[in-house]
Amino acid sequence: MDRQRASQGQQSAPPLALLFAAGEGRRLLPLTAERPKPALPLLNRPLMAFTLDHLAASGVRDAIVNLYHLPQALEEALERIRPEGLDLRLSRERVLLGTGGGLRQALRAWPQPHSSILVANADTLTKVDLLDLQQQHQASKPWATMVLRRPEQALGLPAKVVAKVESGRVLSIRDIPEVDASAGGQRFVFSGIHLLSRAALDDLPEQGCIIEAYHRALLRGDRVGAYVDDSDWRSIDTLQDYLRAHVELLRGEQRWPGLEVDEAGCCIHPSASVSARASLECCSVAAGAKIVGSARLVRTVVWEGCEVSEDLQDAIVTPRGIHRL
Repeated sequence: MDRQRASQGQQSAPPLALLFAAGEGRRLLPLTAERPKPALPLLNRPLMAFTLDHLAASGVRDAIVNLYHLPQALEEALERIRPEGLDLRLSRERVLLGTGGGLRQALRAWPQPHSSILVANADTLTKVDLLDLQQQHQASKPWATMVLRRPEQALGLPAKVVAKVESGRVLSIRDIPEVDASAGGQRFVFSGIHLLSRAALDDLPEQGCIIEAYHRALLRGDRVGAYVDDSDWRSIDTLQDYLRAHVELLRGEQRWPGLEVDEAGCCIHPSASVSARASLECCSVAAGAKIVGSARLVRTVVWEGCEVSEDLQDAIVTPRGIHRL
């Protein structure tokens, strides 16, 4: 990004972001019994660090993160990974409030007026152009702008929120029969990223899913914008997704600034110890981990402080055990 674009980006970036990080991540058990999903290590960094880096690089300066599952562990991770220049505030939930209620509560941690807010999940790898998204949102001034993926590009996204789109406008969401009867439109999968206007924020439920507010808006005839994103993407919802995200990054199938991968396609922390007789291919080895003897590891993720002495393929090693996929 050149100097002029960076300057423009700071002026046009979304003014505030809310990152959903409260979920229990049940489909990633048993890993999420040890750590909250946004703090799971991805190439030796908490998963959420990738999202925070992208926000900061795009010019976002203020963000709120909601917490519920293993909140202390997530707070400790956030203290280590907060990018310079990004102000983080926390919203702690005593019970899970859902995406609508969680956002409504989180906004109470930010008393300043805001005309719109970027909402995203903390556990997704995305390079969506936030500056372009904000520009489109400001130009059309919709009730909200949904970031959508083409079905064939919605890697890992559960196709439970499908939007019908025509001429840059969301006509319907699949589970609204009164509206879905309308003709025309092309179908896309909702990415979980969206920009909400002041009117949308005022329409949030106290508890429950944010899609409820979309239902009401579409039935009223409010304009909901569609922003189709074709950037690199990975949603991490299962153990297979988690391992696949490592492999894609290690092989260069997805690229992220600052990642260091060796000739064997491995990311090994400087404090890790690897035996000269060991063989590693497409592996991530975290701080303080030890690979001993003549162990051969292929497509394996080793967490901090773990020791491996046996051959492994397509596996995740945590302090509580080895998880073979």
